[in-house]
Amino acid sequence: MENVISLPLDRDRDARERRRQEALDRLEIVDTQAETAYDDLARLAQTLCGAPIALVSLVDRNRQWFKARIGTELQSIPREISFCDHAIRQPDRIMEVADAHEDARFANNPLVLGEPHVRFYAGMPILTQDGEAVGAICVVDHMPRALNPEQREGLAALARQATLLLEVRGFLAKQRAIMSAHDDDTRRLLAGQDALRQHNAHLQDVAWRDPLTGLLNRAGMEALRANSRVMARVRNAPYCVALADVDRFKQVNDEYGHAIGDDILCAVADVIRSNIRRGDYAGRLGGEEFVVLWPSTNLEQAREIAERIRHGVERLKLDAPVTISIGLIEGDAAEESRRESLERADRTLYEAKRVGRNRVVADTQTRYWR
Repeated sequence: MENVISLPLDRDRDARERRRQEALDRLEIVDTQAETAYDDLARLAQTLCGAPIALVSLVDRNRQWFKARIGTELQSIPREISFCDHAIRQPDRIMEVADAHEDARFANNPLVLGEPHVRFYAGMPILTQDGEAVGAICVVDHMPRALNPEQREGLAALARQATLLLEVRGFLAKQRAIMSAHDDDTRRLLAGQDALRQHNAHLQDVAWRDPLTGLLNRAGMEALRANSRVMARVRNAPYCVALADVDRFKQVNDEYGHAIGDDILCAVADVIRSNIRRGDYAGRLGGEEFVVLWPSTNLEQAREIAERIRHGVERLKLDAPVTISIGLIEGDAAEESRRESLERADRTLYEAKRVGRNRVVADTQTRYWR
């Protein structure tokens, strides 16, 4: 009786796999050269999830092949040890393995026991327009962990973007055959490429923005280090950094509720946004803590802006009284690392809190010589 039941199940599974493989074959993408659009998706996944390894993977007949990879030199692995092969079996959800050592499916996997020593995995299947799961966009870490809700939403959005890229790829393949004879098709192709670039830019902006305040999030502020124009202004002249913290925010949340707390955070963000200049950068690091970066700016210039921000917050008309404390430092990239400058700003913020809150305290003791 068991054999009679298993045969139809096996046939159904084989039919699904055949449809999936045919969809992948039609894309003609396996073993193609690296492409910036896919590399960008992997880089965004790495930044968004804070993971050392990020991959855009495609599950072929007997192997998992990486269209894009960040943090590993592996180009492919056997399918039988693939985490993504498990992920594509549930096309509508993220597969998350908090600790591979504790998961019976993967505890003895060579990728767990040896390089790259996988402990955490999260992968969102990449679907074709017909709904066939041909691969996954995934992140890997060397320690147990879990994604937060924003990271899960972001990984799902990146998988949808990968689907769009695959569909554009299929569209381009069809258009190449008739491009020379159809000028209209050429114009549509160029329009599609422009729309794709705009969509990718929008997706990147969403991934780097705090959903509550609209300021840069921690990943967005970190991404400034890869912006050559910003870093040139930081390296070639003094710069200033401020850490700002809403005073007694936990007490406000406890007394007035989290909805009022969210209103306060949005209002503070608006004050910061309206007072910084073009070419300055502001972000929310998490909770009630904000950061401002002033490239090519000396301490007195930054102090004036910081005081305007503090006064602006103090004058807010909200359901609960609100003030902020600000710690301000001037740094020199030639003499001080990013971590050192942030640690100094944090100490200065602590001093502003210690001496009474609702004030700007600037570190005027340290001076750097070029």
